[in-house]
Amino acid sequence: MDLILNDYSNVIQIDSVNLQKNVVKLSSGNQVIPTKVTFNQLLNVKSYTTSANSNTFEVSPYQSRLVTVDTVEFMAGDKNKPFADAVGKNSVDRYLANVFGKSIAVRTSGYAGFASANTPCGIGKMTAVVSQYNQDIQFIIRDYNEVQLGTSSCPYLVS
Repeated sequence: MDLILNDYSNVIQIDSVNLQKNVVKLSSGNQVIPTKVTFNQLLNVKSYTTSANSNTFEVSPYQSRLVTVDTVEFMAGDKNKPFADAVGKNSVDRYLANVFGKSIAVRTSGYAGFASANTPCGIGKMTAVVSQYNQDIQFIIRDYNEVQLGTSSCPYLVS
């Protein structure tokens, strides 16, 4: 059986993999160096057409890659909030913005070890894996230590 490329909500995936026939381990234990990108680069999607069924879909050329963005912060409504629902184990989107107001969802699973940690309030850089759901570009945090957004104090509401 041949390898088949298809898409699930615009995420490119490989289908029907025969491990003995289609996978060769070249090496392991290699350090993955993130690619430094801008929001404009991440949000600039490309159109692709599948050969199997001629469907056209738009994907980020950085999909499934480890990237770093700089000079970003969580949007005001997402600062100092839990990354996800650690009790109910639900995924949550928090939005990261650049200085021009463009935003990207940071999607965190309720099963993440840092799900109950609050999002930082400062400006800095973040390293994450680029994912996509339909037309929405998302970040998936690989390691909480790669969220380096500074330590400025978070605003609090007085009721």
